[in-house]
Amino acid sequence: MSQVFLPSESKSIFVGREPQIAGFKSILNRERPEWILHIPGEGGIGKTRLLEKYEKIAREQYTSGLAVTGLIDFYDTSNQSEIGLLNEIALRLGFDPSGAFRKESNEFQKLSASKDGENAVFQDRLEQVFEKFLAEYKVLLGQKERVLLLFDTCEEMKGVEEWVLDRFFEEIDNIEGDMVEVAEGG
Repeated sequence: MSQVFLPSESKSIFVGREPQIAGFKSILNRERPEWILHIPGEGGIGKTRLLEKYEKIAREQYTSGLAVTGLIDFYDTSNQSEIGLLNEIALRLGFDPSGAFRKESNEFQKLSASKDGENAVFQDRLEQVFEKFLAEYKVLLGQKERVLLLFDTCEEMKGVEEWVLDRFFEEIDNIEGDMVEVAEGG
């Protein structure tokens, strides 16, 4: 006789974390000035589940003025580079697949794959890709008031961490003064 195992109900049950959820809602309601939340802790304590709960709250209660990426996981190695992360965010936010960012990103990836050029050339092209990303991000903000980026497994950011913290967040903050970011990981 074979046994059938049904999916666990555990994902539909969410217990505790009321202070964190209240704090998240107060940020979305613009009652608090923070725009980056970091959820530290060891693996297995429920950080990802909390991010999933944040996403659910945002999608259900703040639909009109908020664009939400869903969880972008740095465990996925393609998100551990500037171009990979920008592509993932653009995909999740619904940037135009035939738009200027995608075209510039594809050209950068061709250049990178060919290994033709010097480091300075790559950096210049990456900067051009980022500028196109920011331009399309501004277009999105013309349609939505704010963007919620949900980053998971941040301890796996590897080489992209410095760029995210020093460059990406700074430029996004310049565009959107009260952006909401949620980052998880130790």
